[in-house]
Amino acid sequence: MRLIVAAETTGKWNFHEHDDTHPSQPHLVRLAAILEDDEANVIDEMCDVVWPDLTWTFEEGAVRAHGIDRIAALAPGKGLVDVMQRAADMTTYGPTTIIGFGVDFQIKVLKRACAEAGITWTDLPKFDCMMEARDIVKQPRMASGGGYMQPSFPNAYRCIARVQLPDLLAMDPVAAGAAKVAAVRTIYHGILRERGGG
Repeated sequence: MRLIVAAETTGKWNFHEHDDTHPSQPHLVRLAAILEDDEANVIDEMCDVVWPDLTWTFEEGAVRAHGIDRIAALAPGKGLVDVMQRAADMTTYGPTTIIGFGVDFQIKVLKRACAEAGITWTDLPKFDCMMEARDIVKQPRMASGGGYMQPSFPNAYRCIARVQLPDLLAMDPVAAGAAKVAAVRTIYHGILRERGGG
């Protein structure tokens, strides 16, 4: 089983703060996930926007990146506990790997949201599509030492799927989240194909 995730937050993650659950960290604003089996059959999927607490601050850069401000989150928003319980329920199938584009960030966001919701997070082995796509996208590093830099999400998708990423900001927040996690899944399976394993 594999759990593919795409999470968005109210602001920029503070990587200098070593406590992922620290109150200063941004809040989960949208979570999309696809659970698939080892034959790539979809077992379950979800995409929910989180109802924002009045104390949350939506940073301009985050809103520009994912298009969800406080107003956009209100209509489709669900309670954080309900969203995280839905995600936790997906892990009861026994996923063996969590997959994301920038998966360390995705896990940090999930841990933070679980802590806020009072739900226990279970660590899983991880697969980072951003890191694993470097040798496929082959965008040279400008810094000394050579090698390839980590690709942007649209660039990785374009190189692997051979089409442009849909304009996620033109979609409503729920549809955009579903499209984004589907794009992460496409990148993941493209990486496997390049390796001869999928």
